[in-house]
Amino acid sequence: MYPLWVRVALLLLAIVLLLLCISQYQRINKQLRAQHAMQKATITTSELKPTKAQMTVLTQLKEIETELNVPWLELLSELEQLKAEHPEIMFNSIEPNREKRMLKVTAQVDEFGKVVNFITAMRTCPFFSDVSLVQHESKQRLKRSSDQATIEFAFMARWQANAQ
Repeated sequence: MYPLWVRVALLLLAIVLLLLCISQYQRINKQLRAQHAMQKATITTSELKPTKAQMTVLTQLKEIETELNVPWLELLSELEQLKAEHPEIMFNSIEPNREKRMLKVTAQVDEFGKVVNFITAMRTCPFFSDVSLVQHESKQRLKRSSDQATIEFAFMARWQANAQ
């Protein structure tokens, strides 16, 4: 344990350092406010008008936003409902095309009959139309002591316009 005079000296030193920090903070804050006020005063209305290059970028960003503005909630909800009815289906990828309202899905399953059943279920779903199997491939894979075939397939479907 330190003597009383050392503890008092350390306390006074800490208070002095705290006061110096507060003083420095106030000085820097005052300078920043002055700089902000200066910058605000120098902005003119001509500087606020976008240039041609900025307009081009804005147009491109709006196009990208439109492309990315896909009704994900509805699409995934419908696919989850179909997946619940066909739990053996394993989705690999989901690729929407907003402009055409088309969805390309790749998936896999262990039997081709299950592919047919799933595509048939997709066709009866009112949310989707123009459902078609566009690719399928059987791949052999070793699973412990027995060989098991996996069917990888892709299908396309159009989602309803009112889902947007």
